[in-house]
Amino acid sequence: MRFLMVSGANLKIMNGDGVHTRELACRLAAAGHQVDLVLRRYCRPPDAAPPGVEIIGLPVPKCRLPGKILWPALVLLFVATCLFFRWRYDVFYAREGVFELPVILLLRRLGKKVALEVNTVMAEDLRARGRTGWMAAFAGRAQKRACAAADVVLPVTESLAGWVMRQGAPARRVAVVENGADPHVYRPGVSDEAIKKLGLPSARRWFCFAGNLAPWQGVEVILEALALLREELSTGDKDGMKERFVPAGGWGKRDSPVVCGDGGKFRTCHEDVTLPGGKNDLSDAGGAETRRYESQCGRWSRCKSGISGVGGTGTAGKSPDAGLLVVGDGPEKGALEKRTRDMGLADAVVFAGRVGYEDVPVYINACAAGIGGGWHRPAGTSAGRLAVTGSSACKVFAYLSCSVPVIVPDLPGVARLVHREECGLVVAPGDVTGLKEAMAEVLRAPSRWAEAGCRGRTLVEREASWERRAAQVVRAVQESHL
Repeated sequence: MRFLMVSGANLKIMNGDGVHTRELACRLAAAGHQVDLVLRRYCRPPDAAPPGVEIIGLPVPKCRLPGKILWPALVLLFVATCLFFRWRYDVFYAREGVFELPVILLLRRLGKKVALEVNTVMAEDLRARGRTGWMAAFAGRAQKRACAAADVVLPVTESLAGWVMRQGAPARRVAVVENGADPHVYRPGVSDEAIKKLGLPSARRWFCFAGNLAPWQGVEVILEALALLREELSTGDKDGMKERFVPAGGWGKRDSPVVCGDGGKFRTCHEDVTLPGGKNDLSDAGGAETRRYESQCGRWSRCKSGISGVGGTGTAGKSPDAGLLVVGDGPEKGALEKRTRDMGLADAVVFAGRVGYEDVPVYINACAAGIGGGWHRPAGTSAGRLAVTGSSACKVFAYLSCSVPVIVPDLPGVARLVHREECGLVVAPGDVTGLKEAMAEVLRAPSRWAEAGCRGRTLVEREASWERRAAQVVRAVQESHL
């Protein structure tokens, strides 16, 4: 098939939008389809074109409202219409549908095939940024009209699929295609080697957040959890670490105590955090033994060495130190850096900034676990957005592709995936204490969570690679003819 794709992503930055756009276009082209990619807000970046993909940049001059909205839409309408009839594409593939609405309506009226990808609810995005006026209302109506007009709508979560159908799209035209990862780029590595390569303190166990530093990510909640964890680790407060983890299948007796390390008893609370596995066996807490885990689906190994468990003896009888790698940039970076200094975490949090796409796996492989985004207070401005959109974040699939276990908020989409595959921990989005204890659990039982990471890698290879996602898109478009 011949695809004319339109996206507002900036391929120079390669955040979630950029990764999805680039990888999907690349995999469609690799499968033998013709793909021309129109970037409606950016000129063609140098050396950024995916193999086999022709990039057409549409630079838009800066202007005030309402021209800020109307001008890009009109330019796109003219260019896309000319391209479509010049090269006779089979499919017009758009993201979100607000600026693309005029093209969608025109092509549908002319009987052309339109596929619409939905990653978020644009009106909720704008409200989360404090834009609650006419702009949010306009974006909401435009996206609703685009969803109803498209031949096939491709939301990235089941929660978004429900929203799309409420906008008037028939269920037969809606197909969920989640985000994914490139298992050839995001490969498992030895954590000690990655730590050494990055010049990080080797005695510290690291957690990773890799993504856009936007308000709805809730990175400040991760910082609060890290502060609590470091306080407990520094004081050796074993009794303060109340056990809140249970097996995915639940306990036979929900109040059964579990034993950790030196024999301390901890209470289980089923509603807080779900722990994959058969039983809460913390027998491998502590110790400096080097452990190696072989994947059944690839020739690689992941080595954990010198890890002290909470409540264990460790190499020097001390609990491990903990730190956070923040990989990425965004509007919240300055505020987060200030918050880090104010909390006394400046030496424990590394803001790596914007990192090249193929360099991110080194940071992930240096870590004991990857932390997803979407943390928020119950009454926070992001709560409404996340409740509607759910989460299918590229970062989570990237962690899993590196065989690193994940800690994610209990949001539609990603939480179901982690539960099903038993590849990480799920915590209530606003539970700072629960997040802290999930991080502590990863330090307590490194071998168990390395195995959970291996299950995540298997998931990516089986169904979450971008090749698989591209095949799902093609199948959904083909079936829309029926």
